[in-house]
Amino acid sequence: MQYITVALIALASLFYLTQSGRVAQKGEQINALQEKQEQLQAENDRLKVEAARLMSLKSIKENAKVKEMVPPSEVNYLPEAGNVASK
Repeated sequence: MQYITVALIALASLFYLTQSGRVAQKGEQINALQEKQEQLQAENDRLKVEAARLMSLKSIKENAKVKEMVPPSEVNYLPEAGNVASK
């Protein structure tokens, strides 16, 4: 009878240790996945900002008024007139 009790306690202990190991392993996997999710979310946010920037440049380039613009044939600069803004 004592051997059966000892065997059952040993079996229950082994089962407990196995389950504890699995829970710890799953916890590590969850942490790794959460970290990966945070990295992917940051990359997604960065890509959204980049897409918005590129779309705004594209919309400016496709604007009808911008398409009508041509580069100047000559650039003339005015001479500096001194302290224009002073009183």
